[in-house]
Amino acid sequence: MFMDVNGDSLPGDFWQFIQSDTSVVDVYLVTNQDPYGGPPACSPESPGLNAYTVNLYCPQSAATFSEVENKVPGMVEAYPAVATSYGLSVSYFGTETLPPGKYHLFRVKVVSDGIQGCPNLVFRPYSCFSPPGTITSFGSGCLSYRGDDVLRLNEDWFATEELGGCTDFPGRAPTVTCPAEVTVREMEPLTFPVSVFDPDCEIFSFYWRGVPEGAVFPGVGPIDAGEARGTFTWTPSRGQAGTYTVIFTASDYPTCFNLGCKYSDTDTTLVHVLPVNRQPVAEAGGPYTGIQDVPVAFDGSQSSDPDGDALRYLWDLGDATTATGPSPFHTYRQGGTFAVTLTVTDIADLSAQDTTAASIAGVLPARVFTKEAQPTKVTSGKRFTCFRIEPMTPPAFHLEEIVLSSIRLHYENPNCAGIDAPVDSRKSFHVADTDGNGLAELEACFGQESLAALLPCLPPGTSTIPLELRASLSSGGLIRGQFTHTFRVKTGSLDASISPNPLRPASALEFTTSTPGFVRAWLFDVHGRRVATLLDQSSFEAGDHRIQLAGLDLLGKSLPSGIYFVRLVTEHDGAEARTVTILK
Repeated sequence: MFMDVNGDSLPGDFWQFIQSDTSVVDVYLVTNQDPYGGPPACSPESPGLNAYTVNLYCPQSAATFSEVENKVPGMVEAYPAVATSYGLSVSYFGTETLPPGKYHLFRVKVVSDGIQGCPNLVFRPYSCFSPPGTITSFGSGCLSYRGDDVLRLNEDWFATEELGGCTDFPGRAPTVTCPAEVTVREMEPLTFPVSVFDPDCEIFSFYWRGVPEGAVFPGVGPIDAGEARGTFTWTPSRGQAGTYTVIFTASDYPTCFNLGCKYSDTDTTLVHVLPVNRQPVAEAGGPYTGIQDVPVAFDGSQSSDPDGDALRYLWDLGDATTATGPSPFHTYRQGGTFAVTLTVTDIADLSAQDTTAASIAGVLPARVFTKEAQPTKVTSGKRFTCFRIEPMTPPAFHLEEIVLSSIRLHYENPNCAGIDAPVDSRKSFHVADTDGNGLAELEACFGQESLAALLPCLPPGTSTIPLELRASLSSGGLIRGQFTHTFRVKTGSLDASISPNPLRPASALEFTTSTPGFVRAWLFDVHGRRVATLLDQSSFEAGDHRIQLAGLDLLGKSLPSGIYFVRLVTEHDGAEARTVTILK
């Protein structure tokens, strides 16, 4: 068996294999004689050819193999060609045995990288890059050394042919590979791979040091596709926490001219052993209380991990919802007592739980109304403004359940957020059915001092705003009743106002004087003509006043629809003007 690269079909092309260039290599087999012209070892007759397997090997520079082409008529692949950077394996077979002679087996294109050593190809019975179980051989039709008809290289025949090569090739260094760092906890198993790659298919020595007590490393092997593999295993015991340096070294035979020369490679793994993981401690806090539809703040920040690990927080809030983080907020949509469970988990997925409860007061509806016919003057009006609280039908609570001290008015304003005005306990709480609907009401009154809390959010003059009356129940619930109420905020020294406005068909002028004296009031049309005298008194008491506006002129006749002006003049509190509209 020989290789030919110059196309003459003859052996001896030692220097024809060109580095870093594409060479076409033809492989031939002479079945009826050995390389020296003598007959091959075969019985009882000269061998023919019915199959062949060839393992080519690159003992120096790596190479790229491509375009493998069988040249023996009638033969097909026994297995697909296996090409690596350091070898090529091909195998073909036919259905009949060809007669003895010289055969062109196959052709392949080869490019040597020339990085280490010279371009070089040799026949090998097999190498560590050959598929398992293959051997360079050919089916002969005659008896082999093993008693079959397969003549094997270096058993039944020999081939000394090779291409290229260097006389001073120093060898190729192995490559050791292991992870740079690994981390494990005490009492937990650790494994990591270690491998040695050597294109020479042999490792002269491989040793390691720094292996901690209790660790097991049996070494590497066997070599497959140029690589030998092994596994480092260790389960650190308690007290072995720390960092360990494990060093792996492989070397070649000292075969260069200077016999002290030896190629080697070293790689290192740092093994970090953490103390045995301890279970974290969950602290859910609580028990918590809250109100339906109002966010409840949970606090699990007292949870901890004895190893100092960061924790993940998962809350089961008892109403089929969950939350994350140490301090979430949650709004319950109904009242009741809910079991709350906090699970904390460390970086090693070890977890702990703590359970607490959230008692949520339900919100019950209430009807709220007032018997007050006039707007409430904030800070300058009467001492108390009273509202009546009535259970909705059917009664969801009893009046005697209301915690009187908890009653308050709540005003939600976009500019001022929420404001609460507490009930005034100086005024007695009366129970009566004032509207005759068969349901008793509780009267709750609010003093000027309490209502003054609303003043920063009320616009000047007269305005009707939405309010909500809130109160707690001794049974644990909460009541809420929504309604509207009209307030008047003083705009000047007289605090004059007209309500209702427009007149339908009458209205009233309200004002306040601080000192007794004359008071006069007139009505003017848009042209400035006085059309009516509303008030003309030389002596008028100090205090709050209310006079009727009937929409009549000086002769007592009805004024036409339109816009009019009221001018109010006092002896000591100045003068003010207001606009009024008359509609017929």
